Amino acid sequence: MRAILLLPVLLILARGDSARGDSAAETPAPPPPTLRASVDTSATTVGGSIHLTVEVDRSPGWLVDPPTRDLDLEPFRVRAVERRPRPDGEAFRLRIVPLNAGEIDIPPVTLTAHGSGGAKEEIATPPIPVTVASNLPPPAPPPEAAAEEDGEEDGGAGGGEQDAAPPDRADYKPARTVSRDWIPLILAAAALVAAALLGYSLLRRWRRRRGRRAEEDPAAPRKPLRPAWEIALEELDRIVGAGYVDRGEVDLQYVEVTEALRRYLEDRYGVPALESTTEELRGHLRPSPVPDPVQSRILAVLREADLVKFARAVPESTEARSVEQRARELVHATMPRPARKAVP
Repeated sequence: MRAILLLPVLLILARGDSARGDSAAETPAPPPPTLRASVDTSATTVGGSIHLTVEVDRSPGWLVDPPTRDLDLEPFRVRAVERRPRPDGEAFRLRIVPLNAGEIDIPPVTLTAHGSGGAKEEIATPPIPVTVASNLPPPAPPPEAAAEEDGEEDGGAGGGEQDAAPPDRADYKPARTVSRDWIPLILAAAALVAAALLGYSLLRRWRRRRGRRAEEDPAAPRKPLRPAWEIALEELDRIVGAGYVDRGEVDLQYVEVTEALRRYLEDRYGVPALESTTEELRGHLRPSPVPDPVQSRILAVLREADLVKFARAVPESTEARSVEQRARELVHATMPRPARKAVP
């Protein structure tokens, strides 16, 4: 009897939970960020500089790849890219140089936006019209046209008088030729030879002195460097002991772990991981000896850290703690295996 009375209550609670689940599922994902562009001037000359500012409005859960000097903005060339601070997003200042003259549009700047769950969108700025003037002087008029203009001016001033007859060929004098002065060139060559001989003499004397000093006081044998994986594992142990997640410093946990992972990749494989973005690092890892599955896991950890550092994403505490363990597994996966001893 009591079970029969509780049955309607359970049905009502189940409907409420399903309604809440449907409403949560119907919540739309935030749209990708938008781009805006502006220029410091709308008129310049061929070879002159235009500063193009690209502003990225922040959108929760999205991360936009920064522009690089490899952007295709024909007929413009990107000479420099500078990141500018902005309270509600990001801004980049590009110095571009036009190569052609005329009324030209600055092409759209297209960037890639990465969202949570592996979403990817291409976003672009609108084109901006500018006026580019030629940096060449105006062409000179042809000789016939110049002669006609001179004739018209002389005729108007003289009241129709005929032009004076050209001078006789005997009146022309040959051009005067000036002999070249070779003395400065000879003195410069002599000074260059003397400087080269002096430098060679000083170099030989320095090498002799260095060899003598090495014989008297031989240098101590150089100790080998520590393996990169030992340094990386010690750094990850230090991060675990710091307890960043327990202190509420989740972003610092991701910063320290990804820096240790990037430094390990740079010391172990020679790829420029510390100074590269995640997208640039993907191109550097492609020809490296890192296995393809390990490359995918490395990029996944770095993209997750980028969302926390730049898009202000807030992961769960368990997920934040696991990023250190995932980085440790990547180090172990790329460590050299010890050689097996031959069985006698």
